[in-house]
Amino acid sequence: RKPVIVRSFVLLAVGGVICAAATTVWHFLVGRMVVCGAMGSAGLMAAVLSERLPSHRTSLGLSVIVVANMLGTLVGPLAGGTIFDAFGFRQVFLLNAALLSVTSVWLIWAYADDHRGVSERSIGSMAMESVKSVVVIRRIRLLFIAASVLFAGSAVMTTNLAIIVNSSYRSDRPGTTVGYVLAGSGVGAALLGPALG
Repeated sequence: RKPVIVRSFVLLAVGGVICAAATTVWHFLVGRMVVCGAMGSAGLMAAVLSERLPSHRTSLGLSVIVVANMLGTLVGPLAGGTIFDAFGFRQVFLLNAALLSVTSVWLIWAYADDHRGVSERSIGSMAMESVKSVVVIRRIRLLFIAASVLFAGSAVMTTNLAIIVNSSYRSDRPGTTVGYVLAGSGVGAALLGPALG
């Protein structure tokens, strides 16, 4: 599992460099596709935490991932918006790629995982079994659909937020303004999430 987790961070860094170097929307799209290829590691990290912690501490381990996500949602837009306004979008991607590269090296050096899979089946066959489970098992199918709607709604908001904010609020620092709005969303999630869920 360690190689999968490290690979995810490396792919995020590579995708960021591709985005920073993009000269057309198509190059940028390729970079974003590479970034999205790395997104499967969050579930793996949650599984690793739930395995390694005693059963009475599993909730704490999973909440660490949620809080880290919220912290990133707060700090990322604030820092990214300020860097965008001062230096441009390319530097936002390059700084993020540098941080991800350092994190990758740190994970290679410091993270120990002695897990050995028991299945000798290919990753492709296990992936197809997962897809089949989503299709066949009603509860999983319903949760999959609900999560897809939830994340689609979030993606619509996030991807169009810069356009919406900058069309309704004129500022000489548009990145910082969008950063404040996104960071405010992160604070809202941190405060309301535990209260509502």
